Amino acid sequence: MSNSERFVEKNVKPKDILSALKNLNPKNVSTLQTIYNADEKLRRREREGKTQMQGVMEFLDQNGYVYYSRANVLTNKLEDLFFAHPRSLEIWRTFPHVLLMDATYKTNKYGMPLLEIVGVTPTNMTFSIAFVYMHEEKQSNYVWALDWLKSFLNFGNHTTNRAESQHAKLKRYVETSRSDIAKSLKRIADVVESQYTGIKASLVHNKILIVHRYYEIPHLKPLCRFISIYALDIIFKEYERSKEFGFVYENCGCQVRTSYGLPCAHEQAIFVKKGHSVPLRSVDKFWKKLDLLECKWLEDDNLGCAVQVNMFNAHYEKQSRPVKLSLARKLLNLITPSTTSVSEPATHKNARGRPSLKKNLFKKTHIDLNQDPPTQDPRHLNS
Repeated sequence: MSNSERFVEKNVKPKDILSALKNLNPKNVSTLQTIYNADEKLRRREREGKTQMQGVMEFLDQNGYVYYSRANVLTNKLEDLFFAHPRSLEIWRTFPHVLLMDATYKTNKYGMPLLEIVGVTPTNMTFSIAFVYMHEEKQSNYVWALDWLKSFLNFGNHTTNRAESQHAKLKRYVETSRSDIAKSLKRIADVVESQYTGIKASLVHNKILIVHRYYEIPHLKPLCRFISIYALDIIFKEYERSKEFGFVYENCGCQVRTSYGLPCAHEQAIFVKKGHSVPLRSVDKFWKKLDLLECKWLEDDNLGCAVQVNMFNAHYEKQSRPVKLSLARKLLNLITPSTTSVSEPATHKNARGRPSLKKNLFKKTHIDLNQDPPTQDPRHLNS
């Protein structure tokens, strides 16, 4: 294996590889194209004769992703691909309260927008929940990927700014418009693993650290180490604000209560006047979750698919021979994704950047956790 291939294997950026090669040997005549060629050679060897999309589906399947896709009915080229890393799902099942989404551009050679769906932890860290390569930004594409998302209490997150901030971090990894899906997947996996490590550290930090400024305030002391430091920061700011107008409800506005689920200024003024501490029950459970144990109401039941299999068999038997062949091929793709016949996406010749105006319909989307998700399991679904 050449030096170029060794660097490529470690997901080092092409320009950094070139710089390293020149430092190792000033007489080295490699160019960026040399690096791209080494990258392609390595990936062809990894695919072992499979098409790129067979390699992509095999990677997703073997690494425990939840994913589903759809292809153009005429050309069989991939049009939309939804995928969620198992680490992302682990964090989301712990902190399922907030979902924000926004699209980023120029991350792949096909010119496909990459929709990123992000969540937030009580320690104010952002994490990726899922990604969607979309053929185009139309309502049907969003509905296809996100038809189960509704409005929900969003803990102070009202805009896509947080998602847009996450894009900048993502692009530091998926930084080239020359990338294909296979290469991007591996770099996105690196992003998710980095997020997971950072979130674990932040949760431990919040459980063991006492912020003495808050510990010395009598009505806030019982909250220390039981809720996140970020939540205490918000509560303290409201406490300072309460000194301006006391406990007059009309002057408060209660935005912190309604948006964050935390004691607002007039509530704290009442607690202080009565000599009471802020009760832990007045803080929404979101801010109390300082571990990665999943929410109990999201724990899996004894999942089975016998009913769905019987429904499929009954539907299959009623079909004509061509339809039976089509259904059998789809079923085979579910069981052995590395045999998929779907081909690479078509390349958009005029890949645009971020649109100047975004439709209000998709400016922000949140989840209603009181509504059941779609009945069909998205894992491995190819519709």
